[in-house]
Amino acid sequence: MKILWVTNDLKPYTNANSAIVYKISRYLYHKYGIKVVLLGYQSASIVESKQNEEFTTYYIKEQYNYKKLIPPSLPTYLKILYLIFHPSCLIRRILRTLTRYPQCREYQRHIRTVLLKEPDIDCILCVASPYDTICAGVKEHGSIPLISYKLDPWGSHYLHKNDIRYKKDEDLADSQCAYILVTPQIYQEYKSLKQPNLLLHKIRSCEFPNIEKPNGIVEKEAWCSQNMRNCVFVGQLYDDIRSPAFLFNLFNKLNINQIPVLLHIVGNSKTQKYQSTLSPNVILHGRVSPKKASAYIQHADILVNIGNTIPNQMPSKVIEYIASGKPILNICKIAQCPTLRYLEKYPASLTIMEAEGINDKTLSKVTDFCMTNKHKDISFEEIKNLYPKCTPEYVGDTIFHIITSIIKNKRKCG
Repeated sequence: MKILWVTNDLKPYTNANSAIVYKISRYLYHKYGIKVVLLGYQSASIVESKQNEEFTTYYIKEQYNYKKLIPPSLPTYLKILYLIFHPSCLIRRILRTLTRYPQCREYQRHIRTVLLKEPDIDCILCVASPYDTICAGVKEHGSIPLISYKLDPWGSHYLHKNDIRYKKDEDLADSQCAYILVTPQIYQEYKSLKQPNLLLHKIRSCEFPNIEKPNGIVEKEAWCSQNMRNCVFVGQLYDDIRSPAFLFNLFNKLNINQIPVLLHIVGNSKTQKYQSTLSPNVILHGRVSPKKASAYIQHADILVNIGNTIPNQMPSKVIEYIASGKPILNICKIAQCPTLRYLEKYPASLTIMEAEGINDKTLSKVTDFCMTNKHKDISFEEIKNLYPKCTPEYVGDTIFHIITSIIKNKRKCG
């Protein structure tokens, strides 16, 4: 059996969604001997991108992004002029503005190439985000069964603002898919929309498969202060759905009160606008390699999560935090935050609602939590028992049974 995953960033710099593709693919390959073909964007040089020979990988080398056309050596004012007036940039900027799925055609072209080179593919799985993958898969899958794996919502995504056009596109794409795999949050959304039974029987709920035992012990580095409580946030921050303003204000107050805690921000954190107001106990480490990011998680005293402002979107990093067994400080922006469903049963977590504000009670809670949980670790076996559906094994088995049932039905019909 051979499957094609259509995803976005490929190793070594995977995003949350494509990292999940690798986890499931490894399991399917080693447990069931399924041959895996990957199609996605080359996120590093070809030397860095070379992996072991478990999977056949096809790289999309050119990003559909006009900013990539600007020579990095140019001064800032020339970059701006280049962006405004250069014909290639202008054309791509117009296309990106006018096209709902700007990468769809590019994915289509590459899917077509892959299917010519790999004519024995039994099933295609398209992972959204980006939504362009499903758009392309629907147009190019032909007689090969197509599975839509929606790790983010599509028609009700916050960027679309419930645009009726996107909902129609989603309904059309859903009708073309043999199965639709969604997170529990999106599954509840589908149920509330009372979709026709013809559609509901295709939908399966899949958790984020991030409950994995850490690989080995990574040596501590200089950032890991022995005399402080090291709180670590790993991931992506956004000004809209995941603003760090409340978190930074909280740690600023802790700094004023001389509480011995440090906040380490690891990743592409987009904190420029907060730079001048950051207190000395907030340290920005920037983007690091996946291996180094794992080291930060392993050696943190407390892991910090910021929930989204959207009830059907949850940072998959939360499950990875849980897998580490570390205490988790969870900042919720909304009362319906999906992280609550997972962290309310976790033995070492503290949730702070932004609506409560930063007052003496909040500061006391956070201080007590950080000071009393420095060496607390939950065993992996206990975590696995608490979250059995969040393992690559459980999700991989679910996907394997879906694929085999699709192929069996296709053979009957054929």
